[in-house]
Amino acid sequence: MNWPKAILLLLIPFILFNNSCNSGLFDTRISQGTIEFEVTYPDLDPDDMLAGLMPDKMNMKFKDNVFNSELSAGMGMFKTNFISNSNDYKLVNSVKLINKKYATELDKDGVKKANKKFENVSIIKMEETKMIAGFNCKKALVVFENIDANDMYVYYTDEIKFEDPNWSTPFKDINGMLLEYTMEKFDIRMKFTATNVAKAELEESDFTLPEDYEMIPHEDLEKEINSIFETFQ
Repeated sequence: MNWPKAILLLLIPFILFNNSCNSGLFDTRISQGTIEFEVTYPDLDPDDMLAGLMPDKMNMKFKDNVFNSELSAGMGMFKTNFISNSNDYKLVNSVKLINKKYATELDKDGVKKANKKFENVSIIKMEETKMIAGFNCKKALVVFENIDANDMYVYYTDEIKFEDPNWSTPFKDINGMLLEYTMEKFDIRMKFTATNVAKAELEESDFTLPEDYEMIPHEDLEKEINSIFETFQ
C-alpha cells in the first residue's frame, strides 16, 4: 500500500474544510443588517438649547461592505447621511434642511484630503474587551498627533462581516466595526454607543442617494452644515 498517498487522501477533507473556513464558506458573522446608536454630547449642558435640538440616535444599515448612517433632528427637518462603500472606496455625504437637499461625493483621495488633520493618528490596541449590543468588542486607544484633540478610547468588533469599514474615518487603521466611539465636528463632541444590532434583508435602494439631491463640492457642503450649527450657537 502506498502509505504517503493514503495519508494524503485522509488529509484532503481536512484541507478542504480548512480552506472553506478561510474562504468564508462557514463564516457565520452577520453580513447585513442594522445598527442603532445612542448619541450623547459629553461637553454640552443638558439645558443648552442646542442639546435639545441635536440628534439623539443614529441608524446604520450595512450590507456587502457598504453602510448608510443617518442622523436626523427636528422631526426630520434636518437629516444627514453618510454612504460609505469599501468596495470602490466612494463616500457620499448628504444633508437635508427643510427644503434644501445637498450632497457631495468623495473618492479615496478626496476623503484623505478632507481628513488631512487626522493623518497622524496612532491606534494602540489593548487587551481589554467588553460586550456592546451583544457583541464582544476590543478596546483601542486613539492618539491624535500634532493636533489639538483629546485622546480617546474606542471599542470595535470583528464579529460583523465588513471589510475595511473605517476607511473614510479618522479610525481607518482599525479593521473592525466600531460600536462605541467619539467624533468631533464643528466644535461639538459626539459620543456614539451601539444599543442594538439586528439582521435585516436590505435592498440596493437602501444605499442609493435619492435623485432630488443637488450635488455640490465638499467645501460648499461643509459651509452649509456649519451655517446650520452656527444658528444655534
